[in-house]
Amino acid sequence: ALNYFNKCLKISEEIKLIPGISNSLNNIGNIYEAENNIEAALVNYKKSLVIREKINDQSGIISSLLSIGGVLYKQGNYKKTISYALRAKEIALKIGFTDELKKTTNLLQKAYKKSGNYKAGWEAYELYVTMKDSMLNINNQKAVIKQDIQYEFDKKEALAKVEHEKELAINTVEKKQQNMIIWAVSIGLILIVGFSIILINRLRISNAQKLVIEQKNAENELLLGEIHHRVKNNLQVISSLLSLQERNIDDVTAKAAILEGKERVKSMGLIHKMLYQNDNYSGVEMDEYVNNLVNSLLDSFGMDNDQFDLDIDFSKLKLDVDTAIPMGLIINELVINALKYAYTNTKSPALKLKLNKKNDALVLEIADNGKGKVADLENANSFGMKLVKSLSRQLGGKLLINDENGLNIQINITDFKLV
Repeated sequence: ALNYFNKCLKISEEIKLIPGISNSLNNIGNIYEAENNIEAALVNYKKSLVIREKINDQSGIISSLLSIGGVLYKQGNYKKTISYALRAKEIALKIGFTDELKKTTNLLQKAYKKSGNYKAGWEAYELYVTMKDSMLNINNQKAVIKQDIQYEFDKKEALAKVEHEKELAINTVEKKQQNMIIWAVSIGLILIVGFSIILINRLRISNAQKLVIEQKNAENELLLGEIHHRVKNNLQVISSLLSLQERNIDDVTAKAAILEGKERVKSMGLIHKMLYQNDNYSGVEMDEYVNNLVNSLLDSFGMDNDQFDLDIDFSKLKLDVDTAIPMGLIINELVINALKYAYTNTKSPALKLKLNKKNDALVLEIADNGKGKVADLENANSFGMKLVKSLSRQLGGKLLINDENGLNIQINITDFKLV
């Protein structure tokens, strides 16, 4: 193998085929690594990396960086391994190469673990699992598409069979009609037999169509579940990327904005996660969803829910997805606002979230016992309040605010769908 790769390198150099030179050097490095000649492997990998950087071969650069990092990992040089793997991860994130990002985070989490940096190793492992799940979802989607194509083929086969049976039935009826002319005495019996055959055929066709519809519905349920699972995973990837970005930012305002953005993504992802895990795609149980959302926000802000007097009552209402997502974002924004500003010097913080149906409207109420005033909230020019007002209009809602015994926000929603 080494002999042939050296021949390939020589020809590539003679005809000045730059990608061929870098690929040959990388392959020669693979041979030396397989023979445990680590130093020779590193020399060839690094030569290949230099060439790929000159021609800006992004995928090739990632491959070379991973090859060098892998050799350094075998040598026990975990610090340099992490350095090369981080470079590879940065490029993979930039150009969106899922497979390369999976390989990079796998190497990173092993190197961090060996070097004792378990926190960074865990974060890298989370991203690795997310990339692995994302690729698995793509393969599952291909399987569903293949199944759908097979269904269409089977449906055409079934329709062709029905048409054939229909033609046979018509021929049978025509023959029996000819026999009626010949055997006038048997007219009554032949008519009964003819009608019986038609009814039986229609029943068979109806049963076949019913079976086809049931199979299609089952396949649609499977596909819908995969869609929710993929949306949840994609939102989880976005949240992970925001976490990575947050670590590189020193500005407090920017970090707070990224944290709030991450919580918005998590509030939407939680809905798709509940739909997928409960195998019920018609709607969202709001009691369970809001409890999970509020506990997640308390955890994100480093607060203990035992310190809070939480009152959550959503009357066991179940909403469709188009209503639940904007309502979830509204709750997310108002709870974050309360956690950030309401409880300064408040000894016993309390938070009440309620949703009930009155006449033809849903009434959403979020109240705290903090120091907030109506004027402060109405004059706020924050993105969060703009989002709350916009989503309230989307739901046909009317926003009411008062500050008796704390800040109380009520939204009367008219555009909604119960499940």
